[in-house]
Amino acid sequence: MVYEELNQIANATDAYKARALVIDTEQGIRRQLKIVLRSQGFDVVEAQTAQGGLDQIAAARPDVILADLDLPDAGDVHFIHAIHDVAHVPVLILSSEDNAIQKINALDAGAEDYILKPFSTGELLARVRVALRRTRMVNYVDVFRCGELEVDFIHRIVRIQGHIINLTLTEYDLLRYLIANADQPVTHQSLWGEIRGSSEPLDIHTVRVHMSNLRHKLEQGPATTNPIVTEVGIGYRFQTETQQETISSQT
Repeated sequence: MVYEELNQIANATDAYKARALVIDTEQGIRRQLKIVLRSQGFDVVEAQTAQGGLDQIAAARPDVILADLDLPDAGDVHFIHAIHDVAHVPVLILSSEDNAIQKINALDAGAEDYILKPFSTGELLARVRVALRRTRMVNYVDVFRCGELEVDFIHRIVRIQGHIINLTLTEYDLLRYLIANADQPVTHQSLWGEIRGSSEPLDIHTVRVHMSNLRHKLEQGPATTNPIVTEVGIGYRFQTETQQETISSQT
């Protein structure tokens, strides 16, 4: 029954006419993406500057954003922060630079994905679909509580002893995935699938960077214990304390 419901959610996500915002200085890239995305039923708007992109976010309210950081007014990864200041939507970075540091900085700033140019249109569409499914997936639990940690799935807010912990989109999705598999070891490969999709080769370093940032943020609150523990040689596990755990479900 659960699998049938999840399949219905996935199908509904595919059927939804999503709106994509493409931000790139290259007219050829914008034209290519418009053709590809529209062929898959997307509504597409575009901009060629960072400010133009922010204006389109306010006017068009896109569901997903594909942006190049090499814009004259972007300010590199600061542009990702600027986007998330006005909209909580997945941002996929398009870049011609195969630079590990820039990639990590973009992901740490909250980018959902980092795609190298030139890209395969099939792979690009797959990554866009994964990003949309991840952000639209219906949660069957409103609020999850474990000890001093509280995760409000409806409003995507994480608190420790009432103090809000600011997470990036990727960090939040990893935490949600760990909670969904609470008290079970979750492999690096599974977490990588949440970040990039199962088709990409495993990049353990990127997984560890995101998990390190997530664990560090959870330790910033007043609570002294971190529910995420390392499973040596495997991955991580969200450890609950049954007597403290409370789940408030939708009725």
